[in-house]
Amino acid sequence: MNTTSKPLISILAIVIVCCLGIGYLIGSNSTLGVVVGAGLLVGIPVVVIYAIYPFYGLLVTFIFSFFLLGILRFVDIPLGILMDAIIIYLFVIMLYGLISTKQSLPIQNPLSILFIVWIVYNILQIANPAAEATVSWVFSIRSIAFTMLIYFVSIRYFASYQNIRTYMFVLLILASLLALYGIVQEFNGLSGWEEAWVKKDKMRYNLFFTNWKYRKFSFFADPMTFGVTCAYSGVFALILGFGKNIKTWKRIILFVAAGIMFFSMVFSGTRTAYVMPVAGLVFYVILNNNLRVIILSSILFGAGAGIILSPIKSLGPLDANNLERIRSAFMPTQDASFNVRLKNQAMIQPYIQTHPLGGGLGSTGMTAGKFTPWTMLSQFQVDSGFVKIGVEQGTIGLLIYCLLWFFAFKTGIDAYFNSTDEKLKTIIAAILCMFFAVIVANYAQEVVTMYPTSIVVYCSMGALTSFNWKIKNNLLPKN
Repeated sequence: MNTTSKPLISILAIVIVCCLGIGYLIGSNSTLGVVVGAGLLVGIPVVVIYAIYPFYGLLVTFIFSFFLLGILRFVDIPLGILMDAIIIYLFVIMLYGLISTKQSLPIQNPLSILFIVWIVYNILQIANPAAEATVSWVFSIRSIAFTMLIYFVSIRYFASYQNIRTYMFVLLILASLLALYGIVQEFNGLSGWEEAWVKKDKMRYNLFFTNWKYRKFSFFADPMTFGVTCAYSGVFALILGFGKNIKTWKRIILFVAAGIMFFSMVFSGTRTAYVMPVAGLVFYVILNNNLRVIILSSILFGAGAGIILSPIKSLGPLDANNLERIRSAFMPTQDASFNVRLKNQAMIQPYIQTHPLGGGLGSTGMTAGKFTPWTMLSQFQVDSGFVKIGVEQGTIGLLIYCLLWFFAFKTGIDAYFNSTDEKLKTIIAAILCMFFAVIVANYAQEVVTMYPTSIVVYCSMGALTSFNWKIKNNLLPKN
């Protein structure tokens, strides 16, 4: 018998046995039997597909991350734990594949080492003497250690042109759908069940309903995540459209997609998101240093500055409320919420300076409000991803995290300037510009740890690591 057929026979045998078990459970006429049977009926094929086609399993996981928070609006089930389990399963499959084929993962580089250091450091935070409750660590470690494992999975499976193109296509399709539904919400209004969901929680209603108008959130669970995702996805599409050796019809599609994403982004009412396209474009101008790009960017910057500085009250479908929020994003000193952030950061600085290990994972935010509401940190309003790390993981954690991002950019920049393939350089540039936009946003909001951004960022970092290694070793397949 051919040895390659043995795994398939084993898998088929497991499926047959499980199907018999499912039939028995469903046939038992019990509620538990039906629930368990239905779960197995869906879960077993997924497990098998992930094992046989891990790259497509990674894509399915990526797609799931886009809809996870939206699904949680309607069902109270631990989908976050399910996502953790899927990522761990993918990681185990990757390890099995490497061992069985006697291959290794190219992780002998500063970025991969820092990923490992960061994960270990956060695991060791369970022993932080300043931490008030272990349960806070348990609830927080999942979004850090487990999610970051997908970086290593991506190094393995985003290592070819075809795979990275498929990933890019899926990202742009999902982001376009997200943006289009946001536009539908803006011009058709929220549906009855969406409005009922918003009004169900007073705090959520006050956050979503401002200036007699709902901030839009598409099929996500909050306007901030929606706006930020549209912003960095639009940057990604825009930079791809600037690439060389690209067909005209593809360039038009990418520019139109970017325009739709930026247009929809406005209706989120998220000031942080408004700054991200500018940040991404500035980074591209510096990285590319191309006259055509400089001229086009100057035109875009000039048009944007004209709108911001002009006294106009409306611009096409953008009303006075939209324009005022955009203006306030570029005039932060006149924004009350920005000034409150600065005061909060000044207030917490002494604590960060005297706690090099921080207050422990989960010592701020909703987790702290749930498990340690008596502490000072539970009352602190964390509006920045970087500030949160400084408070919870201390100056040591903040240093490790900043180094991780530094080497992510260095890895991408090395790959960009060492590559002789213009299409690959465009992809790398688009990822780097997207990263820069995300970093800018993470200063003002807690962005990187949220789905789907965390999956997008870590998958893209894995792709950059793989590309950089293959470029240096002349191993990248030709297009």
